[in-house]
Amino acid sequence: MVRRSSIPGAIEGCGILIQAQKIEPNILPFRTTQDIIVFPIKISRQGKGIIEREYTEKIPIIRDYSLLDQGDEILGIHLWGFSDFPVTKIKSGGSGRTGRHTGQNTCLNGNFCFLEIVTCWNRESISVHPKDALLFQT
Repeated sequence: MVRRSSIPGAIEGCGILIQAQKIEPNILPFRTTQDIIVFPIKISRQGKGIIEREYTEKIPIIRDYSLLDQGDEILGIHLWGFSDFPVTKIKSGGSGRTGRHTGQNTCLNGNFCFLEIVTCWNRESISVHPKDALLFQT
């Protein structure tokens, strides 16, 4: 299990558990540069992503630096990602909880799930947002 909280940091797999203070799924589909239809998700305020189900072949599809093993996780202030299946349930309470906020969690499921650190804990941000680099509006 590898934990990454600095830039660059990303995870890929068939199932990614997300825990955060604010989870915002996008219901509009987008097309990736690999010509796959996906549904983006934005994670704000103390986000964490953990691979629950890994790819059968451990080959990164989106980023060369992506973590691919089950249990690998990324942490950051802002995370962004997508899945080829839309997010259906966002649960409140549980592990994303703080004293003032109940927290939220959900799971990205599908054949193709990706999550990347946009802003890490030391407030460093990636130069090009992954949305601008990887997606086209359909």
